[in-house]
Amino acid sequence: MHNGKSTQSLRWVQQAIGLLVLCIVLASGYLAAMRLYNWDSEAYQEVLSSDWDFYREQLLVGHDDELHSISVDMPVEFDQVTGRASGYGTFVKEVTIPEAYVGKQLAINLPYVYGAARLYVNGEETFELGRVGTSKETHQASSKSAFVPLKVERPDVTIAVQLSSFEMMRGGFSASPIIGEYEYLLRMGHFERYINVFCIGIIFIAGITTALIGILRRQESNYLVFGLFCLFVSVRAIFTVPYLYHDLPFTIPYVAASRIEYFTSSVAIALYATFICLLFKRYYSKVFLYVCLGILAGLGLLSLFARPALFIPAFLNMFPFYLGLSAYCISVIFKAMVSGAKMAKTILVGIFVVMGGMIIDMLNAIQPTPFPQLVLMSITLNVVMVLYSLGKNYAQQVLAITHLYNQLASINRTLDEKVKERTAELVQANLKLSELAEKNIANTGETNIMSFEEMSS
Repeated sequence: MHNGKSTQSLRWVQQAIGLLVLCIVLASGYLAAMRLYNWDSEAYQEVLSSDWDFYREQLLVGHDDELHSISVDMPVEFDQVTGRASGYGTFVKEVTIPEAYVGKQLAINLPYVYGAARLYVNGEETFELGRVGTSKETHQASSKSAFVPLKVERPDVTIAVQLSSFEMMRGGFSASPIIGEYEYLLRMGHFERYINVFCIGIIFIAGITTALIGILRRQESNYLVFGLFCLFVSVRAIFTVPYLYHDLPFTIPYVAASRIEYFTSSVAIALYATFICLLFKRYYSKVFLYVCLGILAGLGLLSLFARPALFIPAFLNMFPFYLGLSAYCISVIFKAMVSGAKMAKTILVGIFVVMGGMIIDMLNAIQPTPFPQLVLMSITLNVVMVLYSLGKNYAQQVLAITHLYNQLASINRTLDEKVKERTAELVQANLKLSELAEKNIANTGETNIMSFEEMSS
């Protein structure tokens, strides 16, 4: 018993070391890619997070001392300063550019703008995202990150950002704007998109592979469910930050993109909960699963047919439900892990990896860094880990079946040989019996003849 526990502990330590090595390799590869992509930590960049003046329901191109303003820090959303997510206003900030960069090509990055935005630099319009308006009729939303080149001729710069948001859950800035060297910010923007495309590709290929296995082997329903989960996650990633769907060769309206994002989110959560249930049926309550699937189905239908002002808050306000579902799944996986169930440790570690990525991204939204979003990369790592475990289990099943087949073939060969031996023995016995019968007949004939001759004499 003691040896069994020691062996299990040793395996856990080995797996923990393996996971640590994997994380180190991935981090090293990430940093190497950053260096190859000419990432320069000394390049000029400034996070514009403090000392903004907000003018409510005013569309201005700079400061106006005659109007009332509110001092705010980024990131900030409309409901934090006005109590309502819908509305419009202008954020204004004075920025001092280092003398070395006056007259050089700079850029402003407006990450994660919800609604519509119009940017002014020293009173001149430089960019508009969507259409800023003062009502639902004049406003046109277009959630996306904005990258705006600019060149200034003096150090003191006035930046004014007009924002409007109607029929939306959010309005304002969900992340702080950044000003810096044009080439540097451009490279970092491209690098983030490349990382996202790479992760989406891995998840999509994993989804296609496992879904095909599940279709071809109907008894492997967990493969099909996990494959569909990967496919929906990869589609969702296109319609969320950094909004890669804008790069598609056709135009997708903002409302349609929002519907796809939230619908695929509901379906992905439902599929993952089902996947956990299929793996650990012994510990998972089917009643609980059906209740959760019903709630998620309602959210999915709401995202398809309701207005964004309804389905976005409904989805976000269900956070306690998602937290409870996650806690239940973790408890189920932990029970399965204690019982020695296959894949339990891998699934549990993968969930914690994703949660860690989410926490880091939340902190990054408060204080931006040049690093891309980690949620998608953590989901990709989770998918790779689960795919490896599924492949390992599948290979073990194939090897076990092959072993049984070889054993059966060996038994059949042995049986055939024994049948041949018994048949040969039976043939020999029949031959001997035939010889004895012939001898008996011959002996009987001679005896009868002798008896007849004696009677005749």
